[in-house]
Amino acid sequence: CFHLPLKRRLRKRPLVLGILNLPEDVLLQIIKYLPVDDILAVRAVNSYFKYIVDHHSSVWGSASFSEVWPSPDNLRLFERAAESGNFEAAVKLGIAYLYNE
Repeated sequence: CFHLPLKRRLRKRPLVLGILNLPEDVLLQIIKYLPVDDILAVRAVNSYFKYIVDHHSSVWGSASFSEVWPSPDNLRLFERAAESGNFEAAVKLGIAYLYNE
């Protein structure tokens, strides 16, 4: 007697979409409105995020420096943001230079 193997039902896995599946322009829109500390944290996640943060001046042009003031540790970030057109960074940088902070 010959038996055919029973067909198993294959369960379809739900489509899992992560943040890495988003188009680059969507990621830019998300990242560029984060506070600067969060942008640095995102940059440290992987090489793709590091590339996005490092190679798109719009990220630094709209980064929020609301809770951060220039210091020797973050001076380069303020300069980069000011060069990218970030008014808040430019004003805080100017005040820090004026008062030699």
